[in-house]
Amino acid sequence: DFSQVCWAFASSGRHMDGRQVIESLAQHQSTTLQSYSDHDVATTIWAVATMSCPGPQGSGFLERLMEAACEKDFAPQGLSMTFWGLATLAPSIRPETVEQLLAALVPKVLQHAGNLAPQGASNILWALATLNLRMKATTLEAQQEEPSHGVIALDEGLRLVEAVSYSLAQQLQESNGQDIANALWALANMGIKTDVLFPKVCGCFQDLPIHSFSAQNCANILWALVRQDRDLDLHDFAKAIALRAANFSDWDEQSLSISVWALAILGQRTSSLPLLKALTSDLEELRKFSSESLSVFAWTCGL
Repeated sequence: DFSQVCWAFASSGRHMDGRQVIESLAQHQSTTLQSYSDHDVATTIWAVATMSCPGPQGSGFLERLMEAACEKDFAPQGLSMTFWGLATLAPSIRPETVEQLLAALVPKVLQHAGNLAPQGASNILWALATLNLRMKATTLEAQQEEPSHGVIALDEGLRLVEAVSYSLAQQLQESNGQDIANALWALANMGIKTDVLFPKVCGCFQDLPIHSFSAQNCANILWALVRQDRDLDLHDFAKAIALRAANFSDWDEQSLSISVWALAILGQRTSSLPLLKALTSDLEELRKFSSESLSVFAWTCGL
């Protein structure tokens, strides 16, 4: 079964071997797509996206696979896998195919929004925000007079974001740090102000598993708190994230600079200073940091 072979290569991390298999079998598989089940299509899209862009033969197969997905009636998990795969692979697919599949998926997600698992809901919100950015970038590159407002300008686009975020808001107790961080990042990135998730997270953060949040989770949440444009009480939530973030010593440069900057913007400069302990004292290592990151650290210390 081709979909399971792709899944096995993607799950095991043998991505180069997997891409070679897709390339060698793509032409034959293109003729058998009608026999693919809904699950086969979703699994194959997820696997190809996980292994990144295929070669010339694989790209042709991918186009036909996306077209076949338009006709499928996915279960909730298949919807989230397909949406995530679409957003990840969008730069490798014709814009017309992206728009065609997006239009086909939106009403199906609206139908099943209440049955999405936390990870599925979070992945769809991340995918919507990623597609939103790419659609806007495409119109700018084409120098269109009227810039695109992205996914949320589509029919039912805003309703979709609200429905999926509502589904996740009802399952916060079962959500992990990545689910919450990706969802808040996505909502802030799209400039959504009508969802119920952001206010609920800020209001009940004491019940969230903050003790298990990763450094990347903390950075994405803090960035989202700065970027969201609503009158919410963020002080205690930001402080709780800062306390968790202070436990890490293995930050990557981008996550550390985002977190330090966001805490300072949120009025938590004192809470941001312990994060700077993660900075190396080795001047040679510091020279590898970007000037933007070093400026953020210096600015925070001098506030």
